[in-house]
Amino acid sequence: MILFNGFGDRGLVEFDPMSGHRHPTSTYNYVSGCFFQQGQNNSALYKQGVDIILQIQQRIWTINHPEVQVLYSHDVSSGTTSFLIKDTLHQREITYQAWWSQHGLLRPGQPEEDELNDFFGYVAEVWRNPELQQALLQSWV
Repeated sequence: MILFNGFGDRGLVEFDPMSGHRHPTSTYNYVSGCFFQQGQNNSALYKQGVDIILQIQQRIWTINHPEVQVLYSHDVSSGTTSFLIKDTLHQREITYQAWWSQHGLLRPGQPEEDELNDFFGYVAEVWRNPELQQALLQSWV
């Protein structure tokens, strides 16, 4: 599947959900979601039928499922961000240097800046916003 790599290295990637691997591409007819690589961890947010899937390495969560919970927060004192996703079977927590700290800022800006500057901030907004979920389901192939 073709995903937009809108965070970090911009461009398009061909993503294999089975392996969690990706490689750059420039040819496409459609886009099915977005991709982000943090260190060695590949993460993707994509459409699968009527669901929006978050995949981190080989683990998947259905973002628009009622049993999935997402927590996204900043720790201003350490300049880090924490992202937690869980369902009834699995959970994954990731703590990393905050986007605003990487830009030399001492604190986060407006909350809506998270979704523009941080892949996991975008995932949290998709999880919170049913209208955005529907728009993505209509635009992603």
